[in-house]
Amino acid sequence: MYQPEKLKRTKSGAGLTQQELANALGVSKQAYSAWERGVKVPASDKVEQLEKLLSVPKGYFYRNRNCTTIPHAHAAKSREGGALCPRASNRGTNTKKWCR
Repeated sequence: MYQPEKLKRTKSGAGLTQQELANALGVSKQAYSAWERGVKVPASDKVEQLEKLLSVPKGYFYRNRNCTTIPHAHAAKSREGGALCPRASNRGTNTKKWCR
C-alpha cells in the first residue's frame, strides 16, 4: 500500500520543496501535491525516480514498517526535520534509522 506520509516526511527531511521534486520528476506541482496528500498514487516509474532522488530503499513508499534504514549522508540532512529516530541508530555503521 502506498504511504503518502512517507513521501512528505522524506521530502521535508531532505530540505526539498514540492516544486523542486515536481521539476526533477517532470510533473506539475499539483500532480506532486496530490501524491503527497494521498489523493492520487504516482506511477511506478515515478516512484522509482522518487526513491533515487530521495536516497531511500526500493519499495520504501510502499512499506508498512515503522523504521527503515537509510544512508547516513541522507540521515544527517534529515536530522533538522526531526525525523531521525535516535533510539534506532546503528552505532559503528554508516546508517541511521528513519522512523514515523
